[in-house]
Amino acid sequence: MEEVGKHKTEEKIDSKYIIKEKLGSGGQANVFLVTKKGEDKEYAAKVFKKDGDSIDIEIKILDELKKYNNQYIIKIIETGKGEVVRNNRETKIMKYFIMENYPNGNIFDYIYCKKGGLGELHSKILFQKILKGIEFCHEHNICHRDIKLENILLDDKYIPKICDFGLSSFKTEDDVDYGGTKQYKPPEINGKNKYDCIKVDIFYLASALMILTTGLPGFLKPKEKDYFFTEIINEDFDSYWTKVDVQMDARGIKLSKEFKDLYFKMISIKPEKRPNIQKILNDPWFKEIDDLKNKKSFDKCENEICELFSSLREEVKNFNKKKMETNNKKSECAANNNRSISEESIFSPNIKPTYINTPLNVNNCINIKGYLNPVYFMNDLYKMISDNFGDDYSLIPDDKNLKFKINLTEDTDDENKNSDNEILKLSILVKLYK
Repeated sequence: MEEVGKHKTEEKIDSKYIIKEKLGSGGQANVFLVTKKGEDKEYAAKVFKKDGDSIDIEIKILDELKKYNNQYIIKIIETGKGEVVRNNRETKIMKYFIMENYPNGNIFDYIYCKKGGLGELHSKILFQKILKGIEFCHEHNICHRDIKLENILLDDKYIPKICDFGLSSFKTEDDVDYGGTKQYKPPEINGKNKYDCIKVDIFYLASALMILTTGLPGFLKPKEKDYFFTEIINEDFDSYWTKVDVQMDARGIKLSKEFKDLYFKMISIKPEKRPNIQKILNDPWFKEIDDLKNKKSFDKCENEICELFSSLREEVKNFNKKKMETNNKKSECAANNNRSISEESIFSPNIKPTYINTPLNVNNCINIKGYLNPVYFMNDLYKMISDNFGDDYSLIPDDKNLKFKINLTEDTDDENKNSDNEILKLSILVKLYK
């Protein structure tokens, strides 16, 4: 590898894909914008940081999907394993896959930037396509198990493409392993009992449908203590919508009876009551689409969706740029790299502690519960503490520049202790002193 300070080494994957830039980083993989040698076309490359059974399953699923090239699923170019050469990093043999590049981003970012949902008509047009993509997966015994708007990309014509099969599985037997995004995850996924992953996907789809349509989640967390989810557990249709409609009315949203009926079927606490995708597609809520096609108004509605997304494109690009900068900065704390967050950016002098709940902002006293990848934050911060104060950091010497203390409390939620994909929930308290 070239010595730092001289000219840069050509960054590449498997000797045939040239890395143009890093698009983002997650717990298991980095994503790069690449071109193939001898070609100008840009692709996206997902390079896995390590091997493991879950990685092998994802690769197998992608190889299976590559055979069919469904129009509502990301197009896989190839999967492979080879040398990954990057500047200032050790060259390693890594597994990867190459897919079409979808620079328009994911649907969630548009909902976020719009500060509201698409409404029922536009939502059902887009959601019908998402359903057909998941239906294709189910027909080939593939369960996604992490369906959310963040995992649905948009191509250059704003057609949805389902992505991120990192938690997917083949429907060969009942699943029992723990996974998925916590605020959308069905209650039957608890790391203990077997569950039907097809029915799990339906629950995830319901959560995505609510946000797509209204811009608001149908509940905060699928737990008994959740104010809204209690009504779902009790199958109390009227009480649930009475509560939800208060939120919707405040935003000028009126939901049809057909929407409410379908959503409650899909979100049912009892998996056996959730309809399969074919029944969802045949639900009365979708009848309006057939009427539009008969009146030749369907294309007009699709164009309206494209125009809406197009009007938000620059805002979404700027939003994504900020997210990528943050993620890339965090990922720099990996091996052979400097810590991701500089001491100057974390610890500001002459700060008095304040006692408010806030997103991660160490200029305040913070009390946070959430999933934090230790590579991104905890290892870096703990190392900083140990380097400066030793293992016993309860007493902070006056002569130290970094003046703070941190209390870590392990969460007692049993379901988290069965997860290979997520660390234990931590309650973090950071105090900065003048």
